[in-house]
Amino acid sequence: FVGWWLDNGVRRAALIAGLVLMGLAPLGYVFVPVLSVAIAVRMLHGVGLSFSNSTTATVASDVICRPRFAEGMGMFGMATALATSCAPALGLYLMDSFSYTVLFACASGSVLIALILFAILKNPPIKAEKKPLNVSALFSRAAVPASVIALVFMLTFGALENFLAKYAVEAELPSGGLFFAIMAVMLLLVRVVLGKYADKKGEAMFVYTC
Repeated sequence: FVGWWLDNGVRRAALIAGLVLMGLAPLGYVFVPVLSVAIAVRMLHGVGLSFSNSTTATVASDVICRPRFAEGMGMFGMATALATSCAPALGLYLMDSFSYTVLFACASGSVLIALILFAILKNPPIKAEKKPLNVSALFSRAAVPASVIALVFMLTFGALENFLAKYAVEAELPSGGLFFAIMAVMLLLVRVVLGKYADKKGEAMFVYTC
């Protein structure tokens, strides 16, 4: 649904809606003591994540100048990957050193900063042909192979990201945050040099190797 909305030129409203939901959901965890309601808040959190994740990449592709488009999208991808790697380590630190309340407050605060930065960003209006909402508009057969690869990869990474901290505690290892900190450093180092080699040799060798 978000993809169809973006194809119809609705960028700004979609991102704002996603960020607002992402900012409110962590506060819901603080003020809701009932597990069933917390699960509902988590579902709302997922809706916000779907909106914001889909829209940020689209907005980035809109605002990056065409002569430096590949470079700009590479930087955008690196920022996204770094955030994914650093956030678990930071979250574990806040949780261990302070409390869940501080953790959730910082999460909402980071979304507030994102909203302020987006308000400053010059986002040109997009003229797009309006398309009716139907099944063919929601699904693309051409996207299936890449989507399946991403799904299999993220199933593995999702399990690692969510359960590594618990495993570290049970195995009496240092905090899982150390793992994610090292991961973030290596990701940055590899991402800096990977682009030019991928341009020369293609992406296949990196996909198969990884």
